Amino acid sequence: MPESRHPHLDELKKIKDMQRQFHETVRLSIVEGTEDLVQKAEQLGKELGANIIALKEKLDPFEQELHLQEQYESQITLLDQSGLLETLSNGGKGIKAMDKDGKPTIEYPIPTSEEIIEKLISPEQREIFKTKIEQGFVKLLIVPFGLPLINIAQAYQKALQSHFDRQKLFHTKKEPTDPNEPITELHKDGPMYIWDKYNNADATGELVYEPKKLEKDNHQGKTKSEIVAQKGGFKVLLIEDMPNIPRKGNAIEKGGRTQIDTKGTTIAKYIEQGKDTPSPIEYLNALQTESKIANSPYYQEEPLTPEDQLIYALTHLEETDEVVDDYKGNGSISYQLGAYFLSSGDVPDAFWARGGRQFNLSGDDVGFRDGYCGVRSAVGVY
Repeated sequence: MPESRHPHLDELKKIKDMQRQFHETVRLSIVEGTEDLVQKAEQLGKELGANIIALKEKLDPFEQELHLQEQYESQITLLDQSGLLETLSNGGKGIKAMDKDGKPTIEYPIPTSEEIIEKLISPEQREIFKTKIEQGFVKLLIVPFGLPLINIAQAYQKALQSHFDRQKLFHTKKEPTDPNEPITELHKDGPMYIWDKYNNADATGELVYEPKKLEKDNHQGKTKSEIVAQKGGFKVLLIEDMPNIPRKGNAIEKGGRTQIDTKGTTIAKYIEQGKDTPSPIEYLNALQTESKIANSPYYQEEPLTPEDQLIYALTHLEETDEVVDDYKGNGSISYQLGAYFLSSGDVPDAFWARGGRQFNLSGDDVGFRDGYCGVRSAVGVY
């Protein structure tokens, strides 16, 4: 770990070292069964617990609000049980990400919770994360971005089928306390439709990421392999836990930030005169411009990619048994403006189709306008 620039990072390192010692002592006490080792393990366990409690008490309230360790462990378990992680050559868990030829050969271990905390409490980012958390960005997502997109889609498809088979698949609620609305039938072809433009698109470079413009000859985006080479195989994000993108009049204000609704109420200056609904081009322009303005409520926010969308949908499903983006119910269709299809000139979108009884990975024209469609944004941590 790099040299600490925050006093709590040294304590995190000590706790990590103590955890290793504790687990090794427990292992030895099981193998050898001596009383001394059992007592030593018990003592280390008490000291470890006390140190963790002491550190939590020192952390700022916004860090406690994340319940970071709980969310971190839940995400790792979810990714592992969904078949998205594998054991690497060093014995740890991670992924093999795509190289420049589109082959999953490069190993990337999953980020540790200490590495994530280090980013959150770094002097350069601390106040930014504090503000975003106060605005409601409290959902942790660990995205195995370097995997083939189809792998993540298939993991969600499998989870949808499993929940349906167990009669535990529901439409998205408006409020968590609302009664369940069961999904009682799936499409004959299964619980997910994937537009053929997605086929191998992230491997071939047909799907580009982080576009600056939604223009075929001037998108200024990167391929997945380029991003992985620069930033690694995993993304760690903070997002709003928002399974329903709000329609006009339903946006919530929190911490001085109002959610972006499907009418673009708070980004009206970016919408073409005479139009009352944003297009994907205008949503992206608004987010990219506002994300660079330090006093903007949307400062440092970025649009989601299809990979981010699927991990959020998978997380929400496993936590609530509900789909997301049920646009004929309480939700909206979501654009994933963090990616762009070159040949078709479309942006990815996603939604649950009640009539089709499937989750759809599809696409829309960059000039399309519809009050059913909106965006999610995230704050990058790692």
